[in-house]
Amino acid sequence: MKTSSSPTAKTLISLFALSTFAFANAADLDSEVDSKIAGMVKAILENHSTDNRTNQEMIDYMDKACKNPELLTAKLRKASEVGLGIADSPDKKIRVFSWDCGGGGTMHFIHSIAQYEVPGSKQTSVIKLHPKDPPKDHDDPDPGWFFSSIDPIQTVDGKTVYLIMGDGTFDRFSFGITVEAYSIEGGKLVKTPFFKTTKSLLDSISCEFKGEHVSATAIQLADNKTTLKIPLLKADYTPTGKYLVYKFDGHKFVYIPAK
Repeated sequence: MKTSSSPTAKTLISLFALSTFAFANAADLDSEVDSKIAGMVKAILENHSTDNRTNQEMIDYMDKACKNPELLTAKLRKASEVGLGIADSPDKKIRVFSWDCGGGGTMHFIHSIAQYEVPGSKQTSVIKLHPKDPPKDHDDPDPGWFFSSIDPIQTVDGKTVYLIMGDGTFDRFSFGITVEAYSIEGGKLVKTPFFKTTKSLLDSISCEFKGEHVSATAIQLADNKTTLKIPLLKADYTPTGKYLVYKFDGHKFVYIPAK
């Protein structure tokens, strides 16, 4: 975690004007915000689906907190211990927070937001990843994903694309995994078409499977991050133990049909 000396009074006033989460140093933020987030995550899990207000308070709080650059590297040990998922990119430019909103019974509804560094500045911004707002005529809500890792991929033209991976629980016997591609463009974190199949170019790949927990089936990034392996499923959605293979060609991951 970065530390910094106490800013001048003028700087403090400026920072506070930008966010109510301005603290004199990173240690203060790590302690106070960590305790605040931990308390909300714990309350959400304890209340389950009986209090949507608690979860909305968490969303509103995180939206403001993520505008403070110090949160991008804060340890947040207490929040992690009670269930907050934190995935960091190795270059410290993106951090994804995930938490179980406590509703849904055997289906877990996960909320996730990303904090990211705005290029050319010392500021950070925030974007909601899941749940996505469904169309008005769509009754099937987005259960979301609990993101656990971020892998940056450098293209030959100097672009950095971040592969963000996560998993989901849809019922006692149905699980899912996903990889989503993002890049920072025009000062914003945006989804990026990065996976070329035989028919289309995708910005994410997800699959739902049955019969095994997600720990037994995972998307693999191998060969020095040049090979992406997606589990191949049977007709009944159980894993075959084999994979669909995508190879990085310097610009995107391209599907390689099995011989």
